[in-house]
Order: sequence, then structure tokens, then C-alpha cells
Amino acid sequence: MLGKHGTKQNRIVKIGITGTIGSGKSTVSSFLKENGFDVVDADIISREILDKYKEVREKIKNTFGDDIFENEKLNRKKLGTIVFNDDKKRKQLEAITIPYIIKEIEMRIDILRSVGKKIVFIDAPTLIEHGLHKSMDYNILITLDEETRISRVMRRDGISREEVLNRIKAQMSQEDKVKYVDFVLENNGEIEETYHKIVSILKDGVGYEKIM
Repeated sequence: MLGKHGTKQNRIVKIGITGTIGSGKSTVSSFLKENGFDVVDADIISREILDKYKEVREKIKNTFGDDIFENEKLNRKKLGTIVFNDDKKRKQLEAITIPYIIKEIEMRIDILRSVGKKIVFIDAPTLIEHGLHKSMDYNILITLDEETRISRVMRRDGISREEVLNRIKAQMSQEDKVKYVDFVLENNGEIEETYHKIVSILKDGVGYEKIM
């Protein structure tokens, strides 16, 4: 399968991976990286743009105050507490960062295309919310029951149940995201089962052996 966009000569198949917080996207992305696939991670890019684009750092300071940085390092936990408790502030942060994140994602896809790569995965929690799914050839949603997601994020980030719920509410629900994707991977079993599911999607759904 060649997908929906581009020509055979410069073809790179773009596969979006998304899911709500705590669903297990990172587990799937790590598996793909370990098996030699290229993964563009929006969360990593969101950190890198602070150093690459000085104007992003300055806009965040001007919007949220100098004390959001400690020794010139962004206090992400503090910023998260602010934006996930105030929808207006979250949208302000997104207005600052999302254009740069999308720019970097597109640049990295172009680099991979230019060196002859045939497939790339884009790992982005808000892939659908910001319209990136529209430029993908395929989109995969990772799902998990809410209670497991809550407990995972509480342990991982050291935050309260209420804070996790605020972050979940700030994102589009799993039920709504299902409408925009090609495949749903239910991450509700052992890790080996999740790996088997992603391989099955790629082989039977995407036909990646024909792409490679």
C-alpha cells in the first residue's frame, strides 16, 4: 500500500500515534524505535524548541512570569499545574508552542524523506486536536481504561488524582478520538500483547512490508 499522498519516488508514509495521557503511547513508540523505525516525538520537540527558538522562551516568560523558570530551566510541573487548571492559560501556551512544534515535526519528516526513508511515526498526544492527523496517511489511537491511566500518571508524575483528572479533561476524550483514526489499539493487556497488536496493525492494516 502506498497510502494517500505523494508520489512513489519521494514517498514517505506518515503514521500518527496518539492517545490520552497515560494510555501507553510511549510504550508503543519505544517498541517501534527498538525495531528500527523512525519516530518523531512531539513531547521531546516541545522541550527542544525552548532552546532552539529563544522567542518561545521569552513568550512563555512574558505570559506566565519569570518565576516559571528556575535557573533558566522551565519548571514543567509548575507550568502544568497552571495550564491544566485554567483552560484560557492552556490555550495561551498552545498558541505559543504549537506552531513551532508543528514546524519542527514537518522539518524532521522532510529530512527523513530526503534520505530515502519510507515510513515515519509521529507520536503526538494532541495530534487530532491540532489537526495534524489530517496530513497523516494513517492514524493509530492507543486506548486504556481511565482508572489505569489515572494511577499510571499519578505514579509517573508524582501528582494528585485531581491533577490527573484535570489533564484528562483538557484533552479530547478517547471516545471522540476514535472517530478520527484508522486503527484503535487497546492497551489493556500484557506488554507483549501490545507489541503483537502494533505489529498486526502495521502488517495487516498498513502493509508496511510493502512500504519498506
